[in-house]
Amino acid sequence: MIKNTLRSIAAVAAGLATVATGAALTAPAQAATTVAESTAQAAAISNTLLPGQRLASGQYIRSTDRQWTLVMRPSGNVELVRTGTGKVWETGTTRAGSVMVMGTDGSFRLVHGRTTYWIGGASASPNAKLVLPTDGLLTIYNGRGRSIWNYKMIIATMYPGNRIYAPVGWGRGPVVLFSANRVYSLQMRASGALELMKDNKTRLWSAPYKPYPDSWAFLTTDGTFGVAQTWDTVWTVPTRRSGTVLHLRNDGKLLLIHGRTVVRTLY
Repeated sequence: MIKNTLRSIAAVAAGLATVATGAALTAPAQAATTVAESTAQAAAISNTLLPGQRLASGQYIRSTDRQWTLVMRPSGNVELVRTGTGKVWETGTTRAGSVMVMGTDGSFRLVHGRTTYWIGGASASPNAKLVLPTDGLLTIYNGRGRSIWNYKMIIATMYPGNRIYAPVGWGRGPVVLFSANRVYSLQMRASGALELMKDNKTRLWSAPYKPYPDSWAFLTTDGTFGVAQTWDTVWTVPTRRSGTVLHLRNDGKLLLIHGRTVVRTLY
């Protein structure tokens, strides 16, 4: 069953919470972002975020059955919330006053001032849109209506605040880091083992710690990559460089990168 779940996510990749904010979806002033994003349009309506649209603090999109909400918190965190259950996914970001912008390339970004500091979704997909359906699987569809990303996928680069979850545990998994070509994946197994896989068949690397169920991988803002379990952090790779990201290349190399500098090669 776990293998089938991971295969279903990989198949999507191969094709490439009641929220009490009290804020209606309005048309906020244009955010000062990058040149391409400075033309961001009005906030989205209903369950869809179109290219160029954005969510400012307190704004949200909601599934048509009103059971799922994606909200931009004043703290800078974007949360997917289910009515009666609570938060099931988040960006884990904490820059107050941030704006979430749906890009014209298939990715969505968190922007603070003129700085883009967090990117999700899939790139190289013009005219793609972000949709929150009634099953809660936040998804990006390309211009032909094909699913190219969902919130259980991290494509190529893991940013601070991202987490990798197992197929079971905490009701949030699985969340998998894929290389851009979808050949390689970094997965948290149900056993709690963090493993780098090729074609979802061959294990290339595993993190050196004793696995335990209900574990997850994390990346902090100070550049620490590691694994936490229910009560403790069991393995870390500190870089002491704020803004470090984890990148899974198309050749399977797993790297901690700061700017253009490779800080640590994990595999």
